[in-house]
Amino acid sequence: MKKLLLTTLLWTGTLTAAMAADDRVYQYPATENAPVYETQTQPASRTTRAQKPKRFYAGGRLGYGYTSIDPKDLSTAVGGAMAGVKVLDFRFEADVTYMAQTELTHDVDYEQYTFLLNAYYDLPLGRFKPFVGVGAGAAYSIATRKYKRHGWTHEERWDDTNWAVAGMGGASFDITPYLTAEAMFRYIYVDLHEDAYNLQAMGGLRYNF
Repeated sequence: MKKLLLTTLLWTGTLTAAMAADDRVYQYPATENAPVYETQTQPASRTTRAQKPKRFYAGGRLGYGYTSIDPKDLSTAVGGAMAGVKVLDFRFEADVTYMAQTELTHDVDYEQYTFLLNAYYDLPLGRFKPFVGVGAGAAYSIATRKYKRHGWTHEERWDDTNWAVAGMGGASFDITPYLTAEAMFRYIYVDLHEDAYNLQAMGGLRYNF
């Protein structure tokens, strides 16, 4: 009897130690003489960190334009920079654009700086986003005329600052989460005098951060 009791205690201790060292969970059925079920513990799944959305951006644009300053119509080169912030499907942006005529008309050289605050709505279609926008600000215009008289070269300069409003439409494509390409058509009305406006077609890149 003592030998049987000693053997039972030894077997119980060995089984308990083995179960403690094992990382499996044993489930015993309620009825006797039923098989022992064994389940393997699953490793903890790794949680992937959600990518933080990019709210701010900055970039530049280049393009070609057409300027109508009655009675002159000028072809222009356009370039500028912008910086903005995204709020849901909207963007709010400040931009500065330099425009210069590409041909000399009546010996007059014309250039213009526009400073605009813009608001855009991006249609949420994934990586490709058509957009529309409006803007308001100011335009600083400079006209320089050079001519010769009595063997001397003379220069006349005129400059003025006026308010300006703009309407934009285009589309953007997210190349990566950090880089976005865009193409845009813009109309700018400048309060110089009657029939003063700019039409601009531009492409650009935005860096998102």
